[in-house]
Amino acid sequence: MMGWGMTTGAGVGSLGGGAWGWVAGLLGLGFQLGVLGLVAVGIAWAVRSLGGPRRAATTTAAAGPMPEAGELPMRRVCPNCGQPARAEWHHCPHCGAPLE
Repeated sequence: MMGWGMTTGAGVGSLGGGAWGWVAGLLGLGFQLGVLGLVAVGIAWAVRSLGGPRRAATTTAAAGPMPEAGELPMRRVCPNCGQPARAEWHHCPHCGAPLE
C-alpha cells in the first residue's frame, strides 16, 4: 500500500505521466531546439565573419555599373562638407550643396 506523497515515478514531479506531462515534454523539446538553433546561427555567423573581405557589388542601383580599374572617374570633394563626389554629379549627395 502506498501512502500520501509516495509515487511510482509517474507523479506530479516527473515527465512520464499526469495531465501536464506532455506540456513539459514539449517545453523541454522547444528549449533544446532553441539552443541548437542559436548554436547553428553562431557557427554560421563565425564562418561568415572569418571568411575574409567581401567583394563589392558589380552594379549599384543609383550609380549604374562600376567602372574598371583603368576607367575610374575623376573624383572631387564638396566645397561645403568635404565629402567625395563624382565628377558627373551636380549636387553633393551628403549635404545637397551645388558642386559647380
